Amino acid sequence: MVASHYSEQLNPAALLRRVQAAFPNGALPHQLAGIDQLHIGGIQASKKLLGNLETDPGVPCEILEIGAGLGGLQRLCISQLPEHLLLHYTTLDITPGFSQLNRELNHLCRHAYNTGQSSVLTGDGQQLAIADNQFDAVILQHSLLNMPAPQRCLAECHRVLKPGGILILHEVLRGDLQHPIIYPVPWASDATHSHLISPAVLLDQLRGAGFQITSQQDWSAEALEWRQRQSRKEADIPTAVAKLSPQLIFGARFPQMAGNLLSNLKSAAIQVYEIIAEK
Repeated sequence: MVASHYSEQLNPAALLRRVQAAFPNGALPHQLAGIDQLHIGGIQASKKLLGNLETDPGVPCEILEIGAGLGGLQRLCISQLPEHLLLHYTTLDITPGFSQLNRELNHLCRHAYNTGQSSVLTGDGQQLAIADNQFDAVILQHSLLNMPAPQRCLAECHRVLKPGGILILHEVLRGDLQHPIIYPVPWASDATHSHLISPAVLLDQLRGAGFQITSQQDWSAEALEWRQRQSRKEADIPTAVAKLSPQLIFGARFPQMAGNLLSNLKSAAIQVYEIIAEK
């Protein structure tokens, strides 16, 4: 199961103790980026992605994030928006340990933003237990890559969005087929749970689900530059772990995952895209 991959090396109690020791007075969202911004591009990519949200004072806005992990995007979003905005952000992840950590980290960050603006759910993005026409925006950040039937997820996104609602995607996609993907990578130990599709297939599936594509951007060059910078920072693993690094999530296998991720970006075996679509 996908959840097993992400929870195999995870020790939630130990992770929380480390966070509490590092930030006894509570952490700010950016201080947790090493463990809750696990996607390619880190917190800067998240800030860029959130720039696609349109929120108006006095108008309630409902957001759903599918595959939210430890909830870093949610905390960042709520913390950087003015308090007078009527926003509610729901996260959903298939890994129960991630959802529990998300709740605990929300509690630790309670001084930094209004936790009443968020909800945490555990579930499968390919089969949402959510009524139709509920959300103004749905966000997926490196989520489709673990779904064997991404078209089902996209159809569910379309169903739960309000008319005129937007779908915001920041996804890892299959690149040059002449270059095999090297495993393990952060989202999969082997090809069993890696379900990358090409940009062309994703665009076709979005249209098939009823979406109108309004924007598509290839972020692959930025992704490669970011991963190269991160690799230099991670060269000193003991220091990186002390600073709340992804190794606290993935364990001793993370350096190999990170190295393979860099190789896959260099060979263009994988690509990173932002795609915006409207219902």
